[in-house]
Amino acid sequence: MKRNFLIIAGICCMFLFGGQVNAQKEEYKKAMRYRFEPYEKQVEVVLTNLTDNQREALHKFSKENKEYMKKYRKDREQLEKTIESLLAMKEDVSEALFPLIDMKSRLEAEKEKNFYKIKLKIDSILTAEQRAEMDKYEAEMKKKRDDYLKSVEEKRKKAMEEYKAEKEKNKKK
Repeated sequence: MKRNFLIIAGICCMFLFGGQVNAQKEEYKKAMRYRFEPYEKQVEVVLTNLTDNQREALHKFSKENKEYMKKYRKDREQLEKTIESLLAMKEDVSEALFPLIDMKSRLEAEKEKNFYKIKLKIDSILTAEQRAEMDKYEAEMKKKRDDYLKSVEEKRKKAMEEYKAEKEKNKKK
């Protein structure tokens, strides 16, 4: 009887706390959307009052960005494979490796520049009100993301403190 009660109580706790964790994950995904989804998609989701010309321009920018990102991913993947194969070698391959690492850094920098160029193009077709609405959305999402990451960090610190306290307690025994 007692065992059945404990099993039922455990299952209830799983549902109760599992729901909270799932809700946190959903909030996190929503907050991270602004960071990982292409900017043009965010604009379409947030701004419901886009004109046909604005939508057409957004789709054009989206197509440009997709093509660029496809090329970027292919180049990065090929570069990473080459770097991995060089790292697997037992002899000193620094003369071949270091330029590839520099190239990888330049590739990342170019990706950031492309993001900024697309963002500027999109911002240029938005009205002042639409831009203000996007700024407000971005600030909200950044705050949600930062709050979530802060809570995760606090939980991590608390768990570390508990672990250290338990370790000290076990040492004394």
